[in-house]
Order: sequence, then structure tokens, then C-alpha cells
Amino acid sequence: MYQLLGLKVKLGIELSTDGWTSIIHKCCELGRLHDATKFFFNMILTDCSSSVVPVTHAVLFKAFLESNKVDDALHLVNAMLSEGFEPDKDCFAKLVTALCVEGRIDEAIGAYHDIVMKHPHSDVHLDNQIPIMIMTQLINSGMNHKAATVFTLANGSLKVGEL
Repeated sequence: MYQLLGLKVKLGIELSTDGWTSIIHKCCELGRLHDATKFFFNMILTDCSSSVVPVTHAVLFKAFLESNKVDDALHLVNAMLSEGFEPDKDCFAKLVTALCVEGRIDEAIGAYHDIVMKHPHSDVHLDNQIPIMIMTQLINSGMNHKAATVFTLANGSLKVGEL
């Protein structure tokens, strides 16, 4: 696979988005997540279709979570946001769940806050499951004041910088 990719690059042949996705998927299947990540960011640098990037993102994201690499999954979401891509609702819900399970509730809140502020009309924001999950973890941990803050954020009345 790598030899073929190297030959294509050397000959100046551009990969289609399907080609990139296939390579990334295969790397994930083989447990080569570092290589898959490099290919993913190379794909973003090309003129690939913005509609395919979230699909490929989901493949890599799922592999990170299945390998218990929550930090890498969080980094991938942040990189997607910085590139202007809207994250997949289901992937984001899995990330928030993983963060809460690891007791990283403040990071889950921060990730949710970033999504709401950067993509106020995304399906992530419109899904009540995510803030409810965070609020439940907070209430179970005795952090009712933070649960109230997440509730306010979910209802759209929190301003940038108030979290």
C-alpha cells in the first residue's frame, strides 16, 4: 500500500477522496493510527471534497476511541474545527461519553462549549442528548453549579467567555 502511494506521489498523480479514505480506513484496520492520521491531514491539504472529509474523519475517530486514545480523538475534533469542518453528531457524542467516563468532565464541557460557539446551528448543538449526558455526570459528581452552566449553554443564553 505504501509503495503504491509513494509511486503515485512521485509521479504526481493525485489521489481521489475515495483513494484517501480507503488508505486511511486500511491503516485504521491495521492499527497504524499514526499513519492514518498523517494521511488524513494530507487529504485535508488537497482539494478533496468537503463532504467526504467528515466520513473519513469518522473512520479515524472511531479507530481512536476503539483504541482508547481519547486524547487523539479530542485532538482530531479540534483540528477539524480549526479547519472549518463541522463534526459528526454521533462522533462528538461518543467523544463526550469517553471524556465523561474518564472523569474528564471539564474537558467534555469545553468541547461542547467550542462546538456551540463555533457552530451554533450544527446538529451537535441541536441534539439534547449531549448536554443531558454532561449534566448527568456533573450532578452525579455533586457539581450542580456546572450543570446549570451547561444547561444555560445548551439553551443558547450563554455568551462567549462566560463558561
